[in-house]
Amino acid sequence: MELVPNNQSYLPESEAFYLPHHGVVREESISTKLRVVFNGSAKSSNSVSLNEALYTGPKLQPNVLNFRTFPIAISADIEKMHGQIRIHSEDADFQRIIWRTDTNHPLSTYRLLTVTYGTSCAPYHAIRTLHLLAADEMSTSPEACKIIREHFYVDDLLTGANSVSHAKVLVSEINRVLQSGGFTLKMWASNIVDVLDSIPAESKFQKNEISIYESSSVKILGVHWNSHQDTLQIKITDPQEVLTKRQLLSVIARIFDPLGILSPTTIFLKILMQDFWKNQLSWDAGIPHEILKTWKTFQSELSFLKDIKLPRYLKNVYSESVIVQLHGFCDASSKAYAAVIYIRVLTDTGEILVTFVAAKTRVAPLKQLTTPRLVLCSALLLAQLY
Repeated sequence: MELVPNNQSYLPESEAFYLPHHGVVREESISTKLRVVFNGSAKSSNSVSLNEALYTGPKLQPNVLNFRTFPIAISADIEKMHGQIRIHSEDADFQRIIWRTDTNHPLSTYRLLTVTYGTSCAPYHAIRTLHLLAADEMSTSPEACKIIREHFYVDDLLTGANSVSHAKVLVSEINRVLQSGGFTLKMWASNIVDVLDSIPAESKFQKNEISIYESSSVKILGVHWNSHQDTLQIKITDPQEVLTKRQLLSVIARIFDPLGILSPTTIFLKILMQDFWKNQLSWDAGIPHEILKTWKTFQSELSFLKDIKLPRYLKNVYSESVIVQLHGFCDASSKAYAAVIYIRVLTDTGEILVTFVAAKTRVAPLKQLTTPRLVLCSALLLAQLY
């Protein structure tokens, strides 16, 4: 960022925007204990936020399920990615902040010169920059550039290979291409340790467990990959005491489950939340006794969800000597409807392998629908999941 000169400090609202910001301390984080959060959704004095005025761009990231199709998995993330991408100088005044380096100093106006995490267009800018870099390097490293285009989720690389030797080549080439654009990959991890022989120890993930993030969303919580066991599971934190509708919604929002691994549980929470809306309770109103009793029963069992593990690798999916089938199921009740997909693989030895792929759930609308209509809703949900 840079200090705004005094002769440029005043600009009309149509030419500048001041971003609110605050620090968030994350003790569990390995790389960034203190993260500065910028709020692009905060409205200014004209009742319009920066995010409302921005064009977010199309969704460019692919489906996270690709990560499950490789026998050898590779993961890494770009260090301080957004801070490596400059924005046009004429746009910097829309990313102004008020700051001072010391409490004894006067407040000053600064403008951020790089892509800012917290603005609605930041994911698009980040991914689009990678696409441009891949296009520039395509002639020298076509396979690595294809992976950069298709297997990045904003700053997270989730890819893989079919052999150790191939994986080593990919790691080296991807690293080289990104470094040519000024990006540094860190937090490297793989279910096969030898794959990362060329990576310095300080650039490797130091634990067995890393997180996978869904990029069209800004949430930090996500699916956890245990690289040692090569399994996926959902991170569950011990919930705080819940006394109001606002607090309960906060607990529910922390359970981020993009693959639907915990769908039988999360649908229960969605139904519970719908009960709040039926009662037309305000955000800070106390929880009715019956709902609170139901929640406490569920809360006592919530910690067991972290024991649910799913194999990451969908075995033999791309082998020519097997039969691969997708089996989808859907159904509905008066309270909710759901869909789930499994993959069934018949190997050349006659072995049958069945693995969960993904699931989705929805609560039934408050406006009562007939059971046949709800079943049709579940069929539509299954088609969308497929």
